[in-house]
Amino acid sequence: RNCPSDNLSLRKDLLIAIRHVMVTDFRSGFFPHIDTFLDERVLIGKAGQSTSFRSLAYSLLAELVHHVRLNMSVDNFVRAEVIFSRNVHDPTLPVSIQTTSVRLLMNMVEGIFQRTEA
Repeated sequence: RNCPSDNLSLRKDLLIAIRHVMVTDFRSGFFPHIDTFLDERVLIGKAGQSTSFRSLAYSLLAELVHHVRLNMSVDNFVRAEVIFSRNVHDPTLPVSIQTTSVRLLMNMVEGIFQRTEA
């Protein structure tokens, strides 16, 4: 949140470091911060002009949402659905990110279904 929004290289390095942590058991430390990650102003900032940076940010967000989808609030589901639905229709993003967005939206159905059963 305190990272300068226009410093692309610093933001990219932070995302890469977070991605490395996401493959360990320490990834659960990021789960309480899903609200922050779902804020695109914090996630991407002004550096969002770079397609490769946006791809990295959205793939990291997809990975995080996939891991917390069963424990997300309804508000978080709505925010994630808006972000990833918009990604599906964004022609500036690579097809791989659009495909990841579709898969994540389909996987989120499980979490939404569990919310409606509770």
